[in-house]
Order: sequence, then structure tokens, then C-alpha cells
Amino acid sequence: MAEATIVRRVQNVDPCVEVVVLEASHGETFKSRFPSIAGVLVGVNEATGTPVQATFSSGTVTINGSGISDLTMTLAVYGHPK
Repeated sequence: MAEATIVRRVQNVDPCVEVVVLEASHGETFKSRFPSIAGVLVGVNEATGTPVQATFSSGTVTINGSGISDLTMTLAVYGHPK
């Protein structure tokens, strides 16, 4: 699977949250710094009206959404620090 492009890592003070701005298409992945992910939130930063979802397994998040291609989105990953 192709990896999403990281546009920017957003700094935060919570060691259990990783926030990144991505440019991603359907099926692209993001490898988190957390080996185990508890949950994710994803939101599209552009007014497209296109729904997007994210699934996760073993430290990798997969972006899903029919018809999405190179959209800028913000991804928050919740996990346990090493």
C-alpha cells in the first residue's frame, strides 16, 4: 500500500496523541509512532463534501473514502507511548 504524504506534524503536549496533517488518497496508509492504536479521528480540511474514514491495525492507519484523491486532512491518533 502507498503511504500518505505528511504535510505537517502538529505539536501537542499529550504523549498519548499524535496529530498530523496529511495529503492522502483512498487506500493510502500512515504509520503511527504508536505500536498499538486505541482510536483515530480524521477530518478533511477541504470543502469537498466527500466522506472519509480511517481504519487502524497494529500501528498503521488506512484512509478510506471512495473518490478521494490527494485531499488534505487532519488525523489524530490515540495510542499508548512506548
